[in-house]
Amino acid sequence: MASFPEKVWDGITAARPDLRVTQPPTYGDWLAMLAELQAIQRYILSLSDNMATMPNIKETIEDMVLRIEDLNKELSELDPPADLHKEMAEVRKELDDLDIRHEHTQLKNGVKRLFLRTKVLETSYKDFKAEVQRQLQILTNNVHNQFTKVARSMVKRQDELQEQIRELQDVLERPDLD
Repeated sequence: MASFPEKVWDGITAARPDLRVTQPPTYGDWLAMLAELQAIQRYILSLSDNMATMPNIKETIEDMVLRIEDLNKELSELDPPADLHKEMAEVRKELDDLDIRHEHTQLKNGVKRLFLRTKVLETSYKDFKAEVQRQLQILTNNVHNQFTKVARSMVKRQDELQEQIRELQDVLERPDLD
């Protein structure tokens, strides 16, 4: 079965699945090549049949040929200015005089310095951020410790006050005036 005109035949057949392997052609290779050749011939014949069914194609082709001949004639009559080479040499000299390579190098170096400065700032920012996080952790720990101390102190003070209230209640309930 031919692959043309849907795609170009790559030469692979059932007996030749890898084109990197060198081997003599087989009968299957011969049949595949014949099928592709026949497909090409049928395609070409169908194109010539189309020309017969399209009567205006001949006039269109002849018109295009005339246009191409006219265009070729106009192009042959074109004559570049005599001093074109001189003008091109002057333009080339002016371009050489402009020579912006120095400015380009300066700009390139400036961009490199800016990039390096940006890297330094980025590193500084990361270090600063890490330090702020560390300081916040320390502050959080200190606040937590202070609250823990205050809570313990309050519990201790509450326990002491409850003890004093119990003693006072004892005295009030059993007043021993002796």
